[in-house]
Amino acid sequence: VAEELNVLESGEYATLTKVTETQYNANGQAGQTVTYNDNSYGEKEKLVETYKYGWEKDAYPGMADIHLLAPLVETRKINETKGVITAITVTTYRKEWPAVSTAGSWAPHKAYRWDGTPGTETFDFAAWSGNGQPPAGWLKTSEVLAITVNGLQVESMNIDNIHTSNLYDKTDRLKVAEFNDASLIGSEAGYYGFEEYENPGPWEIYPGSEPVNNYITTGDSYTGTRRLYLPGNPSRQ
Repeated sequence: VAEELNVLESGEYATLTKVTETQYNANGQAGQTVTYNDNSYGEKEKLVETYKYGWEKDAYPGMADIHLLAPLVETRKINETKGVITAITVTTYRKEWPAVSTAGSWAPHKAYRWDGTPGTETFDFAAWSGNGQPPAGWLKTSEVLAITVNGLQVESMNIDNIHTSNLYDKTDRLKVAEFNDASLIGSEAGYYGFEEYENPGPWEIYPGSEPVNNYITTGDSYTGTRRLYLPGNPSRQ
């Protein structure tokens, strides 16, 4: 329980204005927080925030089978004094991803925000995950389009259909570069700094289509430990 007090200049404590209580589920995770608060008009309010996790039976019960307990899939804010839901946010998850050769990596897929339409407050995770979409009441704010074999985001798209892409090292674990408003899937961006931990991908020497690695040497470099060394050749411009 967290308490907040007003402190007078004399050092004396005034009235208690805010108390927050947290209730935990069987896995020791915060299930909901309840805040008793005085608003700006001096009125007492009871504000409730509830949390749903992916392993719960009405979300993705398969997560419980592999003890994947951390993913938070829904946060709901309620003003119980006024009897209204003030906000709901949802994150859907996906296990099978196109172009990812893995047994299945749970990763965030789509993010939604409830638009306040009465009667649409319950999100159907079974019907609206994967390619499914809510018919009404929910605004999709972002979507992950591709992931690595380790579940990291390769490309995502926001509410304005602007793409953000991430490029990772050879092990698909460490981020090497990030591109805003560019699609790696659509071959709109690329980066190669000639270091051993990087993947040359489609980079090649033109013309001739020679592998770029044929021209990478160690030596004086602007940054890093390796460089692209192109000897002068008047016949190749």
